[in-house]
Amino acid sequence: METIVIIHKNAFLREGIRQFINKEQPQLQVNVYDKLTHAALAALQEGDLVMLDASPEGTDHHSLIETLLEKNIRTAIWLPSQNKEYCKMMLELKCAGYFCSQTDYDDLKYAFSVLLNGKTYVHHDIIPHLYSLTEQPSYTHETLPSNNLTRREWEVLQLLADGMNNKSISVRLYVSESTVKNHLSSIMRKLKVNDRTAAVIKAIRNNWVS
Repeated sequence: METIVIIHKNAFLREGIRQFINKEQPQLQVNVYDKLTHAALAALQEGDLVMLDASPEGTDHHSLIETLLEKNIRTAIWLPSQNKEYCKMMLELKCAGYFCSQTDYDDLKYAFSVLLNGKTYVHHDIIPHLYSLTEQPSYTHETLPSNNLTRREWEVLQLLADGMNNKSISVRLYVSESTVKNHLSSIMRKLKVNDRTAAVIKAIRNNWVS
């Protein structure tokens, strides 16, 4: 990845993200725009990352995102988390990342660490919409031995599927955030997945969480 393109109408958010990336990953070229233009997309190459405000108003973002994905351009989008049907439609595209308006600085910092490592990020407010994707009849369910995860790991996985972030889980379980991270690492290892989003998707699709 050499170039990141950020397309969002919120100037404060655009510039904040650019400054953050320039600080954390100064070797990357970051271009920001307030709206979608040919100039914003013309120079993109395979493996670059587009961060796009995909609110349902105006542009046909679905077709645009399909085109980007067909060209192997990694795409992360902002969604209105309260719009269930729209979120479901966009989740079916299997983008590299899904943000929402409530994505804060800590969430963004974690999201970039995930995206820049080639993994998938889904904001915790978007995660509950993943349940609607489990209705696909072609999906083959896996059996997970009951003793595979500890009782605490099951609790963490369920809370993660409920849309909680690490801080909220730590408060709910009266443990530190570092303890939550340790549980998540163990969960991902046992489920043979590379990130927390994949763990949640696997758990939801197999009906391991409610």
